[in-house]
Amino acid sequence: MNSDVFLLQSDSETHASKLHLPEPVVANVPSPLTVPPAGASFSAREMEGLANFVDQLSQVQYADRVDRLDELRRIFADAVGDLGFKHFTYHVARSSGLSAGGRLPYFISTYPENWVQHYLREHYLDEDPVVGAFLQTRQSFLWSRMVQSEVLSQRQRRLFDEARDAGIVNGATFPIHHKGEIAAVSLIPDGSGRDGAIATRRHRHLLQLMAWHYHTLACGGLLERSLTGESTRRRSLLSPREKQALEWAAKGKSTWEIGVLLGISNKCVEFHLEGAKRKLQVFNRTHAVAKAIMLGLLSFD
Repeated sequence: MNSDVFLLQSDSETHASKLHLPEPVVANVPSPLTVPPAGASFSAREMEGLANFVDQLSQVQYADRVDRLDELRRIFADAVGDLGFKHFTYHVARSSGLSAGGRLPYFISTYPENWVQHYLREHYLDEDPVVGAFLQTRQSFLWSRMVQSEVLSQRQRRLFDEARDAGIVNGATFPIHHKGEIAAVSLIPDGSGRDGAIATRRHRHLLQLMAWHYHTLACGGLLERSLTGESTRRRSLLSPREKQALEWAAKGKSTWEIGVLLGISNKCVEFHLEGAKRKLQVFNRTHAVAKAIMLGLLSFD
């Protein structure tokens, strides 16, 4: 098998002993929106590109919700295109309260549409070893250097062969683990083989910072669109108790009053409200109520 194809075992614990993580592309993952990792240095061109990228992202929050994700796709595609990458995918695979241990199918991508549809139709998400890797590690990695090919299943080999035929090959992935969310940016270079790996290593610190900046804005919009557009998932997002607690909170009831009305302790009320806030990706009770109403999750008599 061509060594340039992604070689990576799934995230099953039963195969953990077979997983051999290589030397990472990035030694240390920086905290979001902080200074570059120790030892990183940027050229004047890179600094200018990063400043322009961040400035464009800051303007997206004012865009209409319908156009926001399309604009996010364009901005990142242009930014990484200038660095020598022809395709990217930003994928949110887990988020507190939504994943239930599985892999979420939420992504922004410039991969060829026929490949994306084929990938989803074949249910490759559940077995994709690249996803399995970024769920396990915070280290960035080149697809071609993850594990020996003999540990891949037959379907994983087929996935990689078909991806290569679609031009999705020689990639690198930058994982993002932050506040209950696990996401990643994967990039496909213009160059093949060694040339692609050189481009990735040359810009590795810059790409990691760009991935973090992108995640802080793209994650919320992506999950919100997915929840708003899928009525079944939206209806089942909150538990019955979480809905009841929010509905009473929306009517101005205190924690103690909600507990009396529901016949549960104050501690249980706080537990259900915290669960609702986590699932809705908000930080306070008022915002949780507002977002739940916007998504049609609450009903009032």
